[in-house]
Amino acid sequence: MTAVTTICHLDDYETAVSSLTGRTIYINRAPNRYLICPVVPLEAMGRVTASWLARMEALLATNRPPPALRRSVKVLSDVRSAADFAVALDQLLVTNFKEKLESSSISGMQRHLEQFH
Repeated sequence: MTAVTTICHLDDYETAVSSLTGRTIYINRAPNRYLICPVVPLEAMGRVTASWLARMEALLATNRPPPALRRSVKVLSDVRSAADFAVALDQLLVTNFKEKLESSSISGMQRHLEQFH
């Protein structure tokens, strides 16, 4: 079960049992990628996404996240598997990063630093 993503993954982990709760803990072995828990509760995704989108829409238009980010959040409501979730979350995180990079001082700072290379 491997999804093609940039920053999320499904299968590079170890398991351990918590000495406090007795529950299984999933330990991410990939230091530069997010682990999608193998037992992610997908049935709750629609509710969580709807609540998140409603909160965004309740904001003043000037305070809402950009449309691309809101569309990426909406995609999360349609996930049916952990692989779907990994791809949707990956897109959400990449979209958010690109939006911040293009619309903030980070972009200007990068251009400034590139002049010195």
